[in-house]
Amino acid sequence: FFGILSPMSGSAQETAVVVKFCNSRHMLQSEQMAAELAWHMGVNAPVSRLLLKIHDGEEWQELEAVAAQLCPELAEIMGRKKSMLLLQYIPGSDLQSEKSAWISENLGASAHALGRLLVLDLLLGNSDRLPVQAMMWRGNPSNVLWQASGDASKGSSRCVPIDAGVARRPPKLLVQEADLKTASLLELVLLDRKSCHEALMDAVSCNADAVAAIEADWAPS
Repeated sequence: FFGILSPMSGSAQETAVVVKFCNSRHMLQSEQMAAELAWHMGVNAPVSRLLLKIHDGEEWQELEAVAAQLCPELAEIMGRKKSMLLLQYIPGSDLQSEKSAWISENLGASAHALGRLLVLDLLLGNSDRLPVQAMMWRGNPSNVLWQASGDASKGSSRCVPIDAGVARRPPKLLVQEADLKTASLLELVLLDRKSCHEALMDAVSCNADAVAAIEADWAPS
C-alpha cells in the first residue's frame, strides 16, 4: 500500500510512505535491520519503522480507524495482520534509467556510493541489487534508486538502495562459498586497479550512460 501524507507545517510538499505486511514479522524485522546496517555504513536507505500490534496497540488502533474511513481494504488487512513496516517512499530513477548521476561533477560521488553499496550487499549476501560477475549476481536495477537532492538545476542525485534483508539461517555450505568469494573480491578491488574497474563496470552494466562516463573518466594505468 502507498499513503500520501499532508505537508508539514511551513511546507507545501507532500510526502509518501510505503506500507508493507507479511505473514511473518521476521521478514519485516529483517528489512528493518538491513536498513539500520546501511545507515551505519554510510549508505542511504529509506527511513522506516516497524509496528507490532502487540507492542504498539494504541497507535495501531488509531491507524486502523483512519484506514477504515479512507481505505477499507487496508483496514481489513490491519485487522488480520500482526505487524507492518512503514517505509519512506523514494521518488527517482532506477539504476538502469538514471542519467544525472553520471555527469562529470557527480560521477565521483556516484561511484563512491556504489562502492559502499557493494560492500553492504557483500555483508548481507544480497544478490538482488548490483550485478557482479565475480559473485554470480544477476542484480536488479529497480532496487537501486537515484533520488534528486540538493540543487535540482545542477542535476544532483543520491543513491538510495531499497528492498534488502538480513538472512536468518542460510545454509552453511552456501555461506562458506559466499564468504570465500567475498574475501577474494574485496581484496582484489582494494589492491588491484583492473579488478576495481571490472567490478564497477559490472555494477553499472545495465546503464549505457554510466558505462560511457566511467570509461571516459578512467585514467590509463
